[in-house]
Amino acid sequence: MRKFLITSLLLFLILYSKAQNAELLFQQTEILIKNGKLYKNETFEIKILNKNGEKYGHLKIPYSNMVKLNSLKASILDENKNVIRNINKNEITDKSSFSNYSFYEDNYVKEIRIAHNSYPYIIKYSYELQQNEFLNIDFWLPVIDLRIPTQNAELKLTTPSDYKINYINKNIANPETDTLDSQIIYRWSTKYKNIVKDENLSPPITEFLPSVTILPIDFKFEIDGSMKTWTDYGNWQNNLLEGINEIPEDEAEKIRDAIKGLKNDYDKIKILYHYLQDKTRYINISIETGGLKPYPASYVAKNNYGDCKALTNYFKSVLELVGIKSYYSKINAGNPITTINKNIPSQQFNHVILLVPVENDSLWIDCTSECAFNYLGTFCQNRDVFIIDKNNSHFSQTPELQINDVSEIRTIFVSFLKNNEYKLTFRDKFKGNKYEQLTTINKDYTDIDKKRIIQNLFVEDNQELKEFSIEQECRDSLFIYLNYVTTTHNFFNRYGNEILAKNIPLKLPEMETPEKRKLPIQINYPVSQTDTIIYEIPVGYTASLTNDTKTITNSYGEYNFSFEILPDKVILMKQFNLNAGYFPLNEYSTLYNLINEIRVFENKTSIILTSKTQ
Repeated sequence: MRKFLITSLLLFLILYSKAQNAELLFQQTEILIKNGKLYKNETFEIKILNKNGEKYGHLKIPYSNMVKLNSLKASILDENKNVIRNINKNEITDKSSFSNYSFYEDNYVKEIRIAHNSYPYIIKYSYELQQNEFLNIDFWLPVIDLRIPTQNAELKLTTPSDYKINYINKNIANPETDTLDSQIIYRWSTKYKNIVKDENLSPPITEFLPSVTILPIDFKFEIDGSMKTWTDYGNWQNNLLEGINEIPEDEAEKIRDAIKGLKNDYDKIKILYHYLQDKTRYINISIETGGLKPYPASYVAKNNYGDCKALTNYFKSVLELVGIKSYYSKINAGNPITTINKNIPSQQFNHVILLVPVENDSLWIDCTSECAFNYLGTFCQNRDVFIIDKNNSHFSQTPELQINDVSEIRTIFVSFLKNNEYKLTFRDKFKGNKYEQLTTINKDYTDIDKKRIIQNLFVEDNQELKEFSIEQECRDSLFIYLNYVTTTHNFFNRYGNEILAKNIPLKLPEMETPEKRKLPIQINYPVSQTDTIIYEIPVGYTASLTNDTKTITNSYGEYNFSFEILPDKVILMKQFNLNAGYFPLNEYSTLYNLINEIRVFENKTSIILTSKTQ
């Protein structure tokens, strides 16, 4: 949805580089607003230090029918900035930017692969983009890789003196401004030398990078609009929705038949949501108005597919047909949760859902979801949502998942086979994120693909998946079962007349030590894991444990461990809960100590099986 609302630089931001293989010597962005059009000139100088840095010479310059690419030049320089050679036009390829989740896009890329046989060398390239209509002026992020420093970066914006803008600075000083004749010139400059490392359970990494977002107050983007207030922005979006709600008569007849005899609105909405799920499929279609205007309801009715905007508009139109009011609502979905800056009205959203008020309650419906009715899940829970309502657009909050909504309950049976082989039988009941994953896997993949995915996502490396099944009680169950059997030779160790059986540890988050941690903590939704592990005791053996019962707790969560030894089996029972929230860096050691103490205890927990015959 927002592909061309950000600078092209962000498209190749690489977050997980292992070492510095290059550096961004210079980056300059010059933007001119003239006669209502936007012209942007970008210049990059990237120093390639070794062979591993050659990936930064693989350039992709995006453009579209709305964002025209007027020029593109590239050269290879030596480290003294003398030109080695210029890139020829025949070295530049033109491709459709057809992503694997899209049915159609009007986006394209100019692609160049630049390399030289002697290090270091410098790649210099520049291009100009033109937009006749635009909703954002720029999102400037002068970083090409978290571990690659930016030595110098400049942003210059020139506008008519009466042209009004808003801007948001992050980790960068306010601009210098000059007035020249009838123009205003804004200049930002920055460096990126204090390298930021992405850390587990952290807020969005862009929060810690230098960036500038520039927005027009008044604009034309298919139709005239304004971002003076959120109400103005909401009215612009509402106007885009006008006249695209018509349902063909043959479709309308099917819809009325589907709810014939139902009196309760809740029941009608539920039946029609099932109708939507069965009839349509999600396919991204990023065309028209930069991907912000939905395809008409009639298009979805005819073709049975659409993106989040089209499917939401279609279902809104379906409900309107049967007299039920609903609201097209914009949200920034995904994880980690990104905070909406409510002080600056603007397009800060990447997804659309539907709000349906019903009898003093609110139904939140993701029309792209394959999960249960009225289930938003981890993708959309607990965040601001902007509800589009003519002259009354406003923010609300989606429901927050609680501990019970994300529970993962595993029952594991461990038994002996022949030739030192062991069988593990899993009976897992999942809510939350794994429920969402398994629902999609079960509906969209072949059995061969399901087996491969389950082996990769759920089965430990030293185990072999033998059989599996996925079960759901009904389509609106908020949980799903995964049953599977694995075998392994690496589960028990023999020491004379004793067998040491390994504990099956909880899946705890990997955490940096407090000394290394640099970022705050953001836990987007709670964690709840319950394990019951039942070990078969071989004939002729007795059992004991290396640990006793244990409770570990602090303000972040808690862990409880207990066990029971019976004549023929040992039962381990474990419960771990982790609370959601945003926590400052100075609290990190509390979280780390909880996780680390649990991990140490889990790793030291084993079952000792001792032969009765000495």
